[in-house]
Amino acid sequence: MRQVSLGEETTWGTSVAVTRALEVISWNVKPNHFFKDIKTIRSKSALGTVYGGYVGEGPCQLAASYQGQGFLFKHLIGSVTTTGAADPRTHRFPATTGIGTADRFGMGLTAEEVLEENLVWRWSGGKIESLKLSIPLDDVATYDLGLVFKSFVNDATETTLTPATFSPLIPNQCFITWAGGAEMPAQSLEVEIKNPVSRTRTMRAAGLAREPRRSDVIEVQFTAHVLFEAFADWYSSFNGTTTGQIVMKAVKTAVTEELRFTAPVAVIQGDTPVLQGYDLATVPFVAKAYFSSDADESCRIEMFNNDDTP
Repeated sequence: MRQVSLGEETTWGTSVAVTRALEVISWNVKPNHFFKDIKTIRSKSALGTVYGGYVGEGPCQLAASYQGQGFLFKHLIGSVTTTGAADPRTHRFPATTGIGTADRFGMGLTAEEVLEENLVWRWSGGKIESLKLSIPLDDVATYDLGLVFKSFVNDATETTLTPATFSPLIPNQCFITWAGGAEMPAQSLEVEIKNPVSRTRTMRAAGLAREPRRSDVIEVQFTAHVLFEAFADWYSSFNGTTTGQIVMKAVKTAVTEELRFTAPVAVIQGDTPVLQGYDLATVPFVAKAYFSSDADESCRIEMFNNDDTP
């Protein structure tokens, strides 16, 4: 059975047993090999090729769930605090307000990719470079991950795991607010988190030679297509370069599950009406914020569910 599962490494790059089976829609991680043909004025031959190392990298798309996926945010941001002895538990990323030095490195992911029976690729030293949550109208909410790995090996033995309880995010449970105001009448929502990391390679190392370190601040972009009816409230902020708080939520009230993105200080960077035929006018609302060491400005992610650990 085709399956992708992940395990959390205690030492970056040291493969561990996978423990979490994911609800994967697509997995396109592959070894990106480096090579250079040698071309002289006399000739060119397939034998005249310099083969270098590789970097394992590529995108992965998951069906978004309230449960069983919080550890992805831990590996994206760097740390987590879990509170609450009974349902719902609260998982907060990062563990404290603001990004500390310890959040920048020290963790990795092992991935087991089952292609077919007796054909398994095992990746180690994984880092999440980006994560985008997309919530379209009347469609499946998804996570798109950008992944990079240190190395991989072929195997013939797959790990049998049972996926976590799948509790999907549904569009009619999701909304966004700006500057403490009313819920925006949105037609689609996106939040994209970019976690830039450095990639170090050296001679005699087939894959990455050093653990990727965060090379810049984590950037967050919120995008919402909203109806024109509330346009004036946001345009005044955009036109006057006023910052405000953005909160994007997905709330499943029946079982007290929630996913919440909060940006205490965000800047609107796009806010222009779109007219098409006789349809209602919409506005592509775009705002940017950051995870940083500034406690007053740093973004945070919170998950409320019955997972003992994220």
